[in-house]
Amino acid sequence: MDKQLKVKFHIPDNHKLHFSTSVWGGVSNNGMVEMHFMHDRPPLPKKETVILDEAGKVKGNKGDTAGYQLVRTVQTGVVMDIDAAKGLVVWLNDKIEKWEEVNNGNDDGKP
Repeated sequence: MDKQLKVKFHIPDNHKLHFSTSVWGGVSNNGMVEMHFMHDRPPLPKKETVILDEAGKVKGNKGDTAGYQLVRTVQTGVVMDIDAAKGLVVWLNDKIEKWEEVNNGNDDGKP
């Protein structure tokens, strides 16, 4: 007979959900997988000049983004051992397969 393990999830008050558009990392010298999840976005200007026409209506604007085209914010880092990383791969593949079944293999997310 299989044993069962009853698990309760504890979610602390300071739990945060992070949106990720990219990930960076690798395997450390002690065999741990390290991942840093990031969010990419266009830069916000440090200052802005609004251009008005003679009637005072906004014609356009110029923002000073210091020449950057992208801001990459590191949201959080995760370190796990290789067995946990393998489990993550299995879990991700399962979620991807289920998404593809629901969406008939469409990559645009529309059924």
